[in-house]
Amino acid sequence: MTTGREAFFEVARSEGARYLFTNPGTTELPIFDEFAEDSHGLELIMCLQEGVAVGAADGYAQATNRPSLINLHVTPGLANGICGIFNARWSRSPIVVTAGQQDTRHLVQEPMLAGDLQAMVRQFCKYTYECRRPDEIGIAMRRAFKDARTPPTGPTFVSIPWDVFDQEADFDIPAPSEVDVHATASADSIAKAARMLLDAERPLIVAGDGIAR
Repeated sequence: MTTGREAFFEVARSEGARYLFTNPGTTELPIFDEFAEDSHGLELIMCLQEGVAVGAADGYAQATNRPSLINLHVTPGLANGICGIFNARWSRSPIVVTAGQQDTRHLVQEPMLAGDLQAMVRQFCKYTYECRRPDEIGIAMRRAFKDARTPPTGPTFVSIPWDVFDQEADFDIPAPSEVDVHATASADSIAKAARMLLDAERPLIVAGDGIAR
């Protein structure tokens, strides 16, 4: 049997995540219960405000060109991080944003801090999903990492309710994708560009920040 929180950490580890940037609350307690038992190779970066957490993760993702992992706290925490997610969308930063959601058994009563987390960030993210069973965490997290690092890179989001983190089930965690998502120009295109530069009297290249990748 595997718990949802074990699936969360296994995907993070196997995807090469080194840090968890976070400003947590009660719905994320299962993550920290698991972290206390086994860090799974992750280093915790505790931030004083959600905007700082997203900004730090964005900077790390841009510097390394590797997906970075973030965890925020339900509606208010995600709201505080939205400006950073917006920035990451325009800078094409491969960040994987997760947030705790209130216990699914309580959602019908509209508990404090709960909300439609996917709707809040859908316009800025390449992929969003809210898990309702522990076996969905591995699938959703795996896709979030894959979509974040697939050009054009950008933010993804997974919402995980409090009780789903701790639920157990008999399931397999999907393996990392082995599909090479990097692309390069054809040899003919590169040769043509080189000829244009060599033949130009006053060559000038105008390019966006994506050229660095």
